[in-house]
Amino acid sequence: MPKVLISGAGGQLASTLATRLVQLPTFEVYPYNRQAWDVTDQQTSTEIFDYVQPDVYFNGSAIHNEEWVLKDVGRAFDVNVVSQNHILDLCNKHKTKFVNISTNYIYGGDESDNKLNLPPSIPSPFTVYGVSKLSFELILKMRCNDWINFRVSGVFGQNGSCQKNGLNFPFQVLNHLLSNDPMYVNDTDITNISYTEDIVSSILLNNFFEKSAVKNCHRNLINEGVVTWYEVATYIARLFNKQNLIYPVKKDNRRNTSLSLSLQIPCWKDAISRFIINDVTKIGKYKKLFGYNSQINQTKWYEFEREDE
Repeated sequence: MPKVLISGAGGQLASTLATRLVQLPTFEVYPYNRQAWDVTDQQTSTEIFDYVQPDVYFNGSAIHNEEWVLKDVGRAFDVNVVSQNHILDLCNKHKTKFVNISTNYIYGGDESDNKLNLPPSIPSPFTVYGVSKLSFELILKMRCNDWINFRVSGVFGQNGSCQKNGLNFPFQVLNHLLSNDPMYVNDTDITNISYTEDIVSSILLNNFFEKSAVKNCHRNLINEGVVTWYEVATYIARLFNKQNLIYPVKKDNRRNTSLSLSLQIPCWKDAISRFIINDVTKIGKYKKLFGYNSQINQTKWYEFEREDE
């Protein structure tokens, strides 16, 4: 039975992974949130590895909020790069597969790419966060014996981001709809979104945690489709007949941080619909958006999504 060690287990993606894995009899799961495991404490990291003896390490720890990064760049690089370099050594020592989560923000800094509608091919980060994640990607490739690097984009899930007050972009849109406040949204930059349930399903269906699985490679885990944030916000608002609250914001220069699709993962509209049906309907404060307090008519919502294709 493979032992899976998870850092940052309180985050959006890692929490979804931990929840799914503990429901399976085929994995022994050791999830640690940042309170239980400060990855910058090398002694603690060493003790955890010696205790767990993991077959797989899932790196769910990162400082990804650019405001947080810029407030303490040194701390951000300690978490995103230096600490993981030590953990990489532990993975080599224990013959552990290192599963890394990276980002689409390793792209977007190349003006020639930004003019195209195709995903960029050469990394060119434009944020300090993107620089930190690209730096560790290069270290991982050079120094780790057994690794796989997953790039994600616009992550959203039931738990929201602890670095954004428990929110993610769909939750931000829903809060505007709930209060009937206009929302002005970027309609220039192009990107992708990644539903945590679909990312985890893809990881499990493709057996990426198995020792016999592919290794030493990059994979993009995104929902199918290239979008602007305005398109995402408008789609969510239309589901509640509140699209009049969403306004586009045009920029002179476009950022292209879109990723190519590595694996067959459902389209972004389908992901948003399932997120609202499966996750948002369980959150009490959003019930009034549905017009009544009982369960949502799921058939109606899926028919709406299909007709919109």
